[in-house]
Amino acid sequence: MDQKDIFLKEAEDFKPEMQRYLECMDEIKTRWLYIHDLIKDRYPKSDIEFICLNFRMIVESLLLANLSSHEGYYYKTLHDLAGMWNIHEILKTIQHVNPDYYPIALKTEKTKIPDRSDAAGYIHFEKAALSKDDLMNIHSLCSEYLHPQNPFAIAKDYSICQQFREWLEKIKSLLKYHSIKLAGGGNRSLMIKIDFDSPFGTAGDIQVGYMKQRN
Repeated sequence: MDQKDIFLKEAEDFKPEMQRYLECMDEIKTRWLYIHDLIKDRYPKSDIEFICLNFRMIVESLLLANLSSHEGYYYKTLHDLAGMWNIHEILKTIQHVNPDYYPIALKTEKTKIPDRSDAAGYIHFEKAALSKDDLMNIHSLCSEYLHPQNPFAIAKDYSICQQFREWLEKIKSLLKYHSIKLAGGGNRSLMIKIDFDSPFGTAGDIQVGYMKQRN
């Protein structure tokens, strides 16, 4: 069996993990579109709370998606996270399982292969549009709007809605083209393309490919 056949067999064997990660990305895109459709200049408080819930769910889905390649990792980590509310502690737990948990944003550029000037290649951004600090900030801020107001506390500041558009764009910029190393995946990784502008159920709106680092 030559190297190409070995690669193709490994990619075929990794298909269940690829499918689970794709489903996680579909969940994130679905919630992203929920928020996108509600974006406006003025909001009732209930809409702000609903949007904050979905932003928080996007953050948690993005983190837990990294565990989709290994059922044991997933359920053990969920058990470890059960009593946690602080995003810093959640990240510490995820990072302990897989230090390379964070997606790497990609951008396209023209290939330098002769006679393939119309084809696109991918290169890494040096800095992700949505940083780890951004992720923690979104989760922490949105968590403040998921519980009833204490009648004796200072009234909540609902100006958080002014950041919704920026957060949406940062999430889109990070995930529309990205690569990811899944927990327990060894030197294997995935490359994902998400078309955030296509409607629900559009064929090929999320695509995933298999990659393997050369020894």
